[in-house]
Amino acid sequence: MAETACERLAAAWARTDRIFELVSQGAFLARPIARRNPFIFYVGHQAHYPYVFAKFRCVANPPSGGTR
Repeated sequence: MAETACERLAAAWARTDRIFELVSQGAFLARPIARRNPFIFYVGHQAHYPYVFAKFRCVANPPSGGTR
């Protein structure tokens, strides 16, 4: 059975949450790589990534009919 976009997005967030559970609470503000953002930056921006992906995908492949 095909999943809806919302179901796929929820599953992706659940996988991401499991990955971030591996990071200790004290390490979220750490910057393990110089000039990179701390881990907390990526947690805070994870909700924005699907929007950006969808926006640029729609711009690159506009719907037929000529209007958006």
